[in-house]
Amino acid sequence: MVMYRILYLFIFSLYSASACLGQVKVAFFLSPTCTICRFYALEMRDLNSDYSVHGVEFMGYAVGPLLNDSLVNAFREEYQIPFTIIRDDEMHRQLNATVTPEVFVLRNDSVMYHGRIDDSFVRVGKRRAHVKNRELRNTLDRILQGGQVEVDHVPAVGCIIEKN
Repeated sequence: MVMYRILYLFIFSLYSASACLGQVKVAFFLSPTCTICRFYALEMRDLNSDYSVHGVEFMGYAVGPLLNDSLVNAFREEYQIPFTIIRDDEMHRQLNATVTPEVFVLRNDSVMYHGRIDDSFVRVGKRRAHVKNRELRNTLDRILQGGQVEVDHVPAVGCIIEKN
């Protein structure tokens, strides 16, 4: 838990000093070249729209050996993602993110949830007809209502993050 507290401060100090004012942070690890990330891009945008009005702050970390700023910016513009996305070489290692998309929800100094956004994908290449579980939305709702997070981790389904 101490490691997560240190990482919490590090993650969002990179974003900006003003980002530390809010209590709830959402960090997406993503890759513009991952088809599953492209599928979730509109949901990431909608999550920001639905929850930023409640003080939740969003940040994207683009991972992948072949990424450049142009590719990341084009992804952000194509899907009209309003939050900042930066290229990441270290943060995914420190938080042990393994696939894209993978999300971490932090409140104050603790990781409250990490894993998948929802259960749209059973496995890579196999999508459900209907979403049954929206873990990220459920987590944010519970936190904003002052409740306890029921599930703190559900493995994410996505493109493997290559770790050199």
